[in-house]
Amino acid sequence: MILDFVILFFFGINLLEEEFMRSRLTGYSEVVKEHDLIEESHFMKNSSRIAEKKALDILSKVKEPIAVICASDRMAVGVVRAAMSLHKRFGEDIAVTGFDGVFLDRISSPKITTVRSPVIEMGETCAQLLLKKINEGGAKQGSILFPPELIIRGSTVIGRE
Repeated sequence: MILDFVILFFFGINLLEEEFMRSRLTGYSEVVKEHDLIEESHFMKNSSRIAEKKALDILSKVKEPIAVICASDRMAVGVVRAAMSLHKRFGEDIAVTGFDGVFLDRISSPKITTVRSPVIEMGETCAQLLLKKINEGGAKQGSILFPPELIIRGSTVIGRE
């Protein structure tokens, strides 16, 4: 549970001009304020190695239980590797989450908690809308929201794979 952690880190992709990155950062900031947590954001290239190096530096200095929200599963893989090399206990000393749920979340050990976007449905809907626009010429432009799915795994919960 997030309230068990004192510090909530955010590992973001250095693409703040992108809407997906701004919305993830906004959500993080709102939770930090709501729960009166210590906020610390770090922005970097979307790389597991860079995230691992940064996490090693941070985790070796922090003694309190921390949660790390990563803007991608790729970054979360790096944070998980760093935590394992420092013998951190998932769900007790550290909790790590990612975003995307494409495949990296399932090949890590422990498996990574992630926020999965319904990419197949998004692609199918995009193709249908494009075909409609081509066939009907001038079809109305609009926005469609696809709800994400939180998949809880071993990087945040004791005893999960």
